[in-house]
Amino acid sequence: MKLGKLLVLTMIAALVTAVAPLPALAAPAAQSTSLISNGGFEQGFGSEVGTGWAKWWTETAKPGDGSMNYAFLPKWNVESLYGGAAAATIYAGSNSQRIVNSWDPWYAGVKQTVTAPVGARVRLTAYARLWASNDNWPAPSDPSSAGKVQVGIEPNGTDNQFAATVVWSGATTPHGAFQPVSVEATVGASGKVTVI
Repeated sequence: MKLGKLLVLTMIAALVTAVAPLPALAAPAAQSTSLISNGGFEQGFGSEVGTGWAKWWTETAKPGDGSMNYAFLPKWNVESLYGGAAAATIYAGSNSQRIVNSWDPWYAGVKQTVTAPVGARVRLTAYARLWASNDNWPAPSDPSSAGKVQVGIEPNGTDNQFAATVVWSGATTPHGAFQPVSVEATVGASGKVTVI
């Protein structure tokens, strides 16, 4: 299958375990309380993204060579059991953040800046599911799709997902089921981090 024939490419992320200070050696167990507001997307949605979150994206022009080396503006919305969403599109609770586009590739996500102790080691874990198919849902996701998911932490609280200082996780391709993706970083002097 050629990627250009994809009907829908969807990524649904439910960020339920978020930034938390990690222990130093021989210290007590890590804090398990999330520092992120609305980490599970259960506390409401604005017009397109979960309350407390901001959307981000990049757009690049479609080349004339037929390649998929470009990015279109996707759509953000909520997957909600109350709105009739399939249970498979929700990791936990009743809602998930959904980012979708038909036919064209996209590079986008959600982000939030939070306060964290200066010098603390923090971890962001997101549960994501990737679905790409030429067929309508609930057709299985095509694992030959080039889609991937990453999470990042900007350790200085800079609201720039493209900053060279962002610490990114490895890429994962969670076709067909939610999978965790994690990254760790040390909080900078501002006492804030941006989770992406």
